[in-house]
Amino acid sequence: MQPAPSPAEGNDACALIVGPARNYCLNGGTRAAPPLTGSHAGITPGGALLLVPVAVGLTWAVRLRRKAH
Repeated sequence: MQPAPSPAEGNDACALIVGPARNYCLNGGTRAAPPLTGSHAGITPGGALLLVPVAVGLTWAVRLRRKAH
């Protein structure tokens, strides 16, 4: 483990970062992240359809609760 930088070394923005994040910082951090593909691309149409029953159930729960008060 490296010791904490002294105040004179405090001008280095990457001084307290370690590992791959330090390499990224030292390189300027200008590389773009790769585009999301496959299962990491967000909500798919099939995944969105799975949310429909949940949304309907929540809507009915809110309506029933409002009627009860």
